[in-house]
Amino acid sequence: MTIAAMLAVMAVLQAAPSQDKAAQPSPASASAPAATPTPSVAGMRIATTLASEEVVRTATAKVLRDQVPKAFAKDPNFQEMERSFPGITNEFLNVMEPIVVAATIKRLPIYQAKVAALFDRRMNPSELNATGDFYASPAGRRVVALAVAGLDFGPILKRQIESEGKTAIASGEISSAAEAAVAPAMKQLDPSEMKVLIAFGSSPAGLKVNQMRAELALLAAEENNRSDPATEAEIAKAVEALIKLRVSAEAKK
Repeated sequence: MTIAAMLAVMAVLQAAPSQDKAAQPSPASASAPAATPTPSVAGMRIATTLASEEVVRTATAKVLRDQVPKAFAKDPNFQEMERSFPGITNEFLNVMEPIVVAATIKRLPIYQAKVAALFDRRMNPSELNATGDFYASPAGRRVVALAVAGLDFGPILKRQIESEGKTAIASGEISSAAEAAVAPAMKQLDPSEMKVLIAFGSSPAGLKVNQMRAELALLAAEENNRSDPATEAEIAKAVEALIKLRVSAEAKK
């Protein structure tokens, strides 16, 4: 969830200083095609900067170590489990994190190619290079870091827990999480970083990123809702082993 949604956050960050109200995407432009052509080098440069392995690990850790425990703490089922087996929530997440990270990294090249293909479809070579240059700059890297730090999936996690993961995540939920992260992120930029962001956000490339917000959110939602039976089975097996271990330990007391 984290990496895909982070791209939507950064799209909104560009939109905030540009204030280009006319650049809002129409419903028709928000439809991502099923086929993914071979991305360009310039497109992949953008995608691999935005969704690097380092970003994957940082963002996943933030969600699993901070936001998921808070969501679990409010759920009656997990409250009851925690009463029966104190500390089991953290143990569950510790077991889950390496499995989720490994699966995400394995999947990462496919997702990066989809993101790159989207940039290729929407930008000309000059705009691709300008976007790649921005995200490779110190200010661009700072924006990426703030996007990771500012993501809050609390409302999405709450709904997913209540539905036992059976409710699909909508692109609008991704957009809402992105928009909520903008104001805190903008406040953390220093004047020089803000100047670079405003310049990029007002450029043809920055305005194109603004226009791509809905498509980025749609890609994020599709990635989040993608079925991964192998990873789900691995997590279930690990959690089952953990519970058996805890039950056995309690029985020996």
